[in-house]
Amino acid sequence: MAYNVLLGIADSTLAGQAADLMAEDGDLAVVGTARDGGGVMSTLASEVIDVVVLHEDIGPLPVMDLAREVGRRYPQVSIVLVVRERTAEILRSALQAGARDVLAIPLSFEELQGVKAAGAWTQQLRDRARGEAASTMSLGIGGQLVAVSGAKGGAGCSTVALHLALSATTGGRGRSVCLVDFDLQSGDMGILLDLSHRRSVFDLLDVAHELSPRVLEDALYVHQSGLRVLLAPEDGEQEEDVTAPAARRILGALKSNFDIVIVDVGSVVTEANAVAIDMADRVLMVATPDVPSLRAANRLLEMWNRLEIRSPKANKGSEVLIVLNRAHRDSDVQPDLVRKVVEAPLAHTILPAGFRDLEPAVNTGVPGRLTDGSLRTSLAGLAEEVGLMPPEGNKSKKAKARAGQPRRLLGQSGQVAVETAGLAFLIILLALFAWQMVLIGLTHVVAGHGAREGARALSVGENVGEKVNDETHSIWRGGLDIDEGDDFVRVTLQVPLIVPGLDSPFEVDARSGAVLEDEPLPDAFETEEPTPNEDEDDQ
Repeated sequence: MAYNVLLGIADSTLAGQAADLMAEDGDLAVVGTARDGGGVMSTLASEVIDVVVLHEDIGPLPVMDLAREVGRRYPQVSIVLVVRERTAEILRSALQAGARDVLAIPLSFEELQGVKAAGAWTQQLRDRARGEAASTMSLGIGGQLVAVSGAKGGAGCSTVALHLALSATTGGRGRSVCLVDFDLQSGDMGILLDLSHRRSVFDLLDVAHELSPRVLEDALYVHQSGLRVLLAPEDGEQEEDVTAPAARRILGALKSNFDIVIVDVGSVVTEANAVAIDMADRVLMVATPDVPSLRAANRLLEMWNRLEIRSPKANKGSEVLIVLNRAHRDSDVQPDLVRKVVEAPLAHTILPAGFRDLEPAVNTGVPGRLTDGSLRTSLAGLAEEVGLMPPEGNKSKKAKARAGQPRRLLGQSGQVAVETAGLAFLIILLALFAWQMVLIGLTHVVAGHGAREGARALSVGENVGEKVNDETHSIWRGGLDIDEGDDFVRVTLQVPLIVPGLDSPFEVDARSGAVLEDEPLPDAFETEEPTPNEDEDDQ
């Protein structure tokens, strides 16, 4: 077996000598040569390396620090140091840094035995880890697996599975969630999510016996919400290639690597989705409120019993739930009738008929466009009922207060803030308009008062301008205009714009008439003063 070696040697001559010796050995394959620490780390990130050979002068970091960093990031990779002289201090430092061996210059075939031993240690470590992972994956130990089936075609199991997965992702407190489309002949999860991802479950068949987290990640599509999606094959005839052992290994690997795995198994029983139903911790069967759908549900339950996918006891227990979809109060078939007719228990959460709410999400491939309403609330409630969301008892008080409100997915988390901001702007605009109306009314009052005072001054012969100016508040004096006639006074004022002192283009005027005393008082009202002679005669 050849071991992949990365040379971290800055000296090109020494690197060439080391590469030539390894090429002659036959068991060591030089994958690449790095001139500095950055090149070593970038190569480790892109290539499968068994042994890293680091020269003491590689830089820019001290070689011991670089060895510690490689060991921290890639603990499965062996580290071998190349030094000019093997002193006790260097050996002690190399041991503390995690190096497997220390080679001295000049290199020889005897020295290379240390590199081969390090490569063998790496391979043994990886084989052991791979075997333990395969054992765990084959047992399916790990997260929760929920299978969603349709009583018949068109019942809506793909839509339910998708929104359950999104609810678990966005409301699951950081839990990893994977959605698997095991409707292998007619899976349309890629259409519902508008995906152009070309990898599917078919790409995992050749490596199903040694699935690793890295291989799984390469086959999964990562949705913007954090949800991982494994699509069905693009060609329906490839369904026959997905055998029961391969399906068990794939689902076991996914269950071992994710907290929640939701599998859309469609409505047709195949070898692969039978395995999914058998491995599932909980099975949901989506049915519609009509007699053909309910008969199909019972027929499918009986088939599972005959194939021993689910025992009769399991069918009547809590592991299988009938989810009633598109329910309406005007339907002939109501939930009470479904409980009597179907052999499995009915979920407490009923999904209402709401295609108009769902239509924007289905037609655009953006599930987040599901309109807020009873359907969205019911889907979130179903996720809580089957254990995909945190239980009510673990929620904070704030979360409990929002329990009855529709939940928002993906990009709609800021919708409330936007609506609140728009409503606040409208309220402020209305308040400013009302204040402006108050200012217009005040201007009318001030103009009328000024006109009356000006008319009174005109009647008694006083200075009209001074009188009106004194009686007008300083706020309106800047736009004050006085028109003094023979028997009237007109006062014109500028209306303030929002803030007093800031004039608007609008004007308000008021006119008041004056009564002038042009004729002398009548003689009858004049008083005659006595003359001095008359006073003396009286005495």
